[in-house]
Amino acid sequence: MIKNKLQVTNHLTQITNVLVIGCGGAGLRSAIEIKKSGLDVIILGKRPKTDAHTVLAAGGINAALGNLDKEDTWEQHFIDTYLEG
Repeated sequence: MIKNKLQVTNHLTQITNVLVIGCGGAGLRSAIEIKKSGLDVIILGKRPKTDAHTVLAAGGINAALGNLDKEDTWEQHFIDTYLEG
């Protein structure tokens, strides 16, 4: 017997040719090309549209060289990247 059964009474249905999951740079770029090809596209993201991970990526390419800050090690870089991801 199922207790506390959840009943969904409100939902939204949309029809599209392509569903892009992820609204970061890659997802948005894909959606642009899909739309340019004449197809309908919907983008689905788990974060608000102004808070996509690409915006937070600090340029997308980072490295720990240790030439400006001796405490800038690959271990600290890994920890920072892992925690932010």
